[in-house]
Amino acid sequence: MAELKDGILGGVSGKIGNLVGVKWRGRDLLRIKSNRPPRKASPLQQLQQDKLRLVSSFVSKMRNVVTLYYPEAIVNNKKITGREQLISLLMKQGLEVIDQVPHLVIERVLLAIGTLPAATVEVLQQQDNNSLLITWDSALVNILAHNEDELTLVLYDDVCDASTIYLNIGKRQEGQCQIQLPSTWENKRIHLWSIWVSTANKRNSSSQYHLLMREA
Repeated sequence: MAELKDGILGGVSGKIGNLVGVKWRGRDLLRIKSNRPPRKASPLQQLQQDKLRLVSSFVSKMRNVVTLYYPEAIVNNKKITGREQLISLLMKQGLEVIDQVPHLVIERVLLAIGTLPAATVEVLQQQDNNSLLITWDSALVNILAHNEDELTLVLYDDVCDASTIYLNIGKRQEGQCQIQLPSTWENKRIHLWSIWVSTANKRNSSSQYHLLMREA
């Protein structure tokens, strides 16, 4: 491996002949491109790679959510991000393998972990093609749960593989709110997660999963 002290035209990336330019800890480096043929993965290794690829792709779409609503974790004196925690959780508990193909079990996805009591969502009612009325139980109020706690919703369409987040769309005491679904989403099945957040954003609930079956 050769180091470029000042870089070439600002640094090298990509391949030049049998050299590969890389950026490592803020330095521009060159390394010899390996001529060794890649090892063929065993069926078990290939399955593990497919699992990780599937989980990582899904979690990347939820990165902003888990950054907000996962607690900091320390493992072996190392800080573990919400993204890393969710990937680990799904790799262990969120997959089913059918004919050697991994599938993500969406209802097992936990987008938030917290101690704030959740207000149970009771009704998801479609008003028209792109409007949704959400109703919840507003009766639970205690030392942790307050009337001013706010609802966040995360929606995911598994056909177009897209997600969207609605932050602070209703207070616990209000008992209901209404949102507009993305106009480009035509799938009849919409996956939702509800998360309750204290007004000071110091505490949040664990996420609750819901499934909306849209009318034709």
